[in-house]
Order: sequence, then structure tokens, then C-alpha cells
Amino acid sequence: MVIILTVEVKKLEETKGSFTLKGKIDGLASDYAVREGVTSTDKEYKALSFFVQTSPTNRVKVEMFGMERDVIYYSSKAKQSKKIPFENRDKVILKGYQLMGVNINVSGKKNDRKTLIEYDAVDYIREHFNDGDTVYIKGQLDFSEFENQHGEKINKTGFRLNSIKKEEDINFNDDDFLPHAFFKQDIVVNELMEEDGKLFVHAKIIKYKGDLADATFVVDSERLKKFAKTLKKNLKFGDWINVKGWIVSETIETEEVEEQEDDDWGGETPDGMDTNYIKEYINELQIVNVDKETYEPKKYSEEDLFTKEEEDFGEDDVDTEDDFEDDEELPFAE
Repeated sequence: MVIILTVEVKKLEETKGSFTLKGKIDGLASDYAVREGVTSTDKEYKALSFFVQTSPTNRVKVEMFGMERDVIYYSSKAKQSKKIPFENRDKVILKGYQLMGVNINVSGKKNDRKTLIEYDAVDYIREHFNDGDTVYIKGQLDFSEFENQHGEKINKTGFRLNSIKKEEDINFNDDDFLPHAFFKQDIVVNELMEEDGKLFVHAKIIKYKGDLADATFVVDSERLKKFAKTLKKNLKFGDWINVKGWIVSETIETEEVEEQEDDDWGGETPDGMDTNYIKEYINELQIVNVDKETYEPKKYSEEDLFTKEEEDFGEDDVDTEDDFEDDEELPFAE
């Protein structure tokens, strides 16, 4: 008699997240801002990347990728989507349906919005925006993994643009200037570790249809002592919670002055000649708050997360949710 044991694997819920930036465009005019090529399935693609300077020291890289694909229209009223062949995308208008793509507002005026699929949006943004323009950008966080030249696996956080609007010019030197580089993200807790005044929250990210990615978030446990203590006490493996905070992408340059020896000839060393500049790169998602209403302790077990088989997901998967509502409110109050 053969007994077959089956293990039921819990369906994994997508951890959703978003970010908002307000700042000045930098690098859009670069020769490296746009890349074009052909995918492994022989479809043309275009990719766009540039920086948004959100403060004198913070500079966030945003990205967008578009390829030849069926165009998706979605009706929130009918709760259904329709596909239009790529080559017919400029010939068809579906009343009551919204094109799923990138929202672009060049004038900054309310309700003056143009929606394009990513493939077309690359050239449109490059043509209608310039370095130095102040923009308000919304998008999704994209967590992935790559292998460096030493064979080490590195986790990467990307910022995928899906909405861009021109804003009135900002001045970082104004007395009332406040930086705007925020994120919010659902996570599944893996483990917490504290080191050198920082609490590192290692988490699992559940992508569309259940594939997994690793992500690390940081809490300044010296400045937010009570908050860090609360997280350490309450968050355990498998817990689900929505975290909120700052996107930090800074280059800090410090001086290291070499000790000068006495010059027997009576000369002097010009200022700065024996000064080395040390650059420190900080790229962090800094948690400063959580949405306690989203907290679900022990939502997933180790078996749920670590025994899941890898699946091959189609490249044309589309999220039909409308992420482009005009919500100007900050995602949290520190």
C-alpha cells in the first residue's frame, strides 16, 4: 500500500507598493537616457532612465521599459479589459475604457493628461521634458536580483515610473522647502537585525502571480528609538505589514587631509593639494512609520515562502488596477 502525502501550498498575495517624487529632472538629455533593442522573443523595446533631484543631496534614478505588445484598455465600470493589437493602437478608441499605460501631463494643468503605453511614452517624455524641469512622479517599486562580476547575488530596488507631471519650479534653498521622496510598501517579514545604530528589516516581496524577491529596509534606531523597539518586539517571520518612509539615494563626500611634513627648504603646500575626497554612497528605503491596520501576524510560514516552486509567467501580464488617481497627499506623516 502506497500512501501519497500532499502538501497544500498557500496562495501568495501580492505585496503592493508605490513611490512619489517631486524634484528636478537630471540626465534626460544624456545619450544613455534611452536604450533600444530587441527582446528574446524578437519584439522591439525601448527603455528610459533619468534622475530626479529631490534635494541638494538626494538624487533618485527612475526607469521605464516598454516593448511591442497588445494594448490594454480597462473599464472600471464594467470591470473588464480589452486588447487591441499593437499596430492598431493609434486607430482605435474605446468609449468608457481607459488605456493602461503611463500618464503624462506636460502643462501641469489639472485634467490635462495624456496616456501612452510605455513603448510610446519613452520618446514622448524625452521630447516634451528637459533637464531642470520640476516634476511630480508616481510609480511602483521594483525589487529584483542580479549577479555581479564576482558571482555574488545583489538585490536591487528600481523605481518604475508610471505617471509624470510638470510642476512649478522649486528652489532647494527656499526656507519653506521640504524634500519629497516617499514610498510605501507591503512586506512579509523575514528577519530583523540591528547594527551600528540601524535596524535592518529583511523582507520578502511577493510579485505579480506569486514570484518572490528579497528586499531590505532600514530604520534609524538612534533617532527613532521607540519605533525601532516596537518593531523588534512585534515583527516576526511571516508577518505582513505595510511600511512607509523615505527614499534615500545620496552621495556624501568627506575630506581626508594628509598630515604635512615640515618643508626643510622653507616652501609651502598649496591648499587642497594633499586632500583626498572620500565618497560614501547611501541607497536606502528608510522606514519611519507603518500602517498598523495592515498588520497580519504569522500570515505565512516557512513552507509557504521557501518551498514554492518557480513558475514561468508570461511576459504580457498586465495589472488592470487604476494607479493614477490624482492623490497629492503625502503617504504618511513622520
